[in-house]
Amino acid sequence: SSVRVSATRRPSSLDSRSTSSFASGGEGIDVTIAAVPGFQGLMELQRALVRLPQVQSAAVRRYQDDEAAIQLVLNQPMTASAIAEGVTAGTGKRIFVDEARPDALRLRLRFLNGD
Repeated sequence: SSVRVSATRRPSSLDSRSTSSFASGGEGIDVTIAAVPGFQGLMELQRALVRLPQVQSAAVRRYQDDEAAIQLVLNQPMTASAIAEGVTAGTGKRIFVDEARPDALRLRLRFLNGD
């Protein structure tokens, strides 16, 4: 039975959320980023987002206690994991998806400490 447990380890609810796309246009996605490595790290994150071809704009709304809020407007639909991978590639710092809610236009990302 231990083999069966490891075979079904993938959490299906998280899977479907991180693979379903955020819509483009509109008022954008409310992106919260936890464990931001300082203000410089926030600026790098914003630059990395803006450089992605699917991103129309990324405006910092708030930055306090290592947590930031960014309003992200896409010009093409994009999955949460693609956004996280784009930021990781653009900043060289690992970031992962805490919570993805395309239906509510909410995304929560987290920097991995120790990089």
